[in-house]
Amino acid sequence: AGWETRKSIADRDGAAFLRGPTVHEAAMELETLPPPDAGPIFTAAAAAFAKALNIDAAPAAPDLTAAIFRLPLFVRIAALAAVEKQPAAKTETGLLDWALDREDRLTAQYGGYPEDRDKRAVADAAALATLTGGAPDRDGALALLRRLRDYAQETEERYLDWLKRLHPGPGELNPLTPDRLGEHLADRQLTKAGDSGGKLLAAALGDAATAEEKASTLTVLVRLASAAPECGAKWLNAALSRFKDGLGDAALASVFGLPKQTLALREVAAAFTQLALDTARRGAQPDDIERQNLIAGLANNLSVRLTDIGRLEEALDAS
Repeated sequence: AGWETRKSIADRDGAAFLRGPTVHEAAMELETLPPPDAGPIFTAAAAAFAKALNIDAAPAAPDLTAAIFRLPLFVRIAALAAVEKQPAAKTETGLLDWALDREDRLTAQYGGYPEDRDKRAVADAAALATLTGGAPDRDGALALLRRLRDYAQETEERYLDWLKRLHPGPGELNPLTPDRLGEHLADRQLTKAGDSGGKLLAAALGDAATAEEKASTLTVLVRLASAAPECGAKWLNAALSRFKDGLGDAALASVFGLPKQTLALREVAAAFTQLALDTARRGAQPDDIERQNLIAGLANNLSVRLTDIGRLEEALDAS
């Protein structure tokens, strides 16, 4: 369905999932379900997708016993693939890749890209909006696009119009949702940008970025690291290297999004907690009870994180 059709059916049943090329406007929580509940979710989603796409019969539910189908998001992606008679993977990465590849196909079809570079530019802009939280107005959205590249005015206006049609929402430039799909997009575009995240990470965390945008970027990268530790830890490390003068108060809360116990993220978790603690201590007043409680909590967390990586003397000092 085109974006106009998707918009018109956005409030019908599970078809709201088609609010964007593969997703709907509001982020979906990744709540887990017992395996028996996956079947009804698949059936309802498939029926809604079939109706939205003018397909006569919705497919029956396939084998949904794989662990990934305990998450409703992935059941719905599988339902969409089945309705379109496309083979669906049974892994998280495979399903997310399929959804984003479908996004690429629809973007090319309804965006009318004349060249591949347009596709890459719009994907980068969507990833930047996902990292930073987007922009509420047109001036802010255009300014965000310009952090990536110097475009001709006609080109940047066209890109923004495409993005707004493809990803409608409350702002002029909106993040890709559900969250897990947006995080996967950010990972794909950061990977294409190179080991350091290139211009994309610089645009999200550079001098032009606001404190709120930096906090949003760290929050998204923490979620990515929690869901996909290997790639997420890489980008979180790259992001933290850009905070030479501390995190800033707006970003402090993002450190608490890391798993309390993690083997894959133990090194970056310790570094992140140390940076957060240093930031919290800077300029703290003795009579600021809330700040002192924050410092105490971070110090305790740092002690645990350092113990996890075998730095026992430093862990004792931290506590």
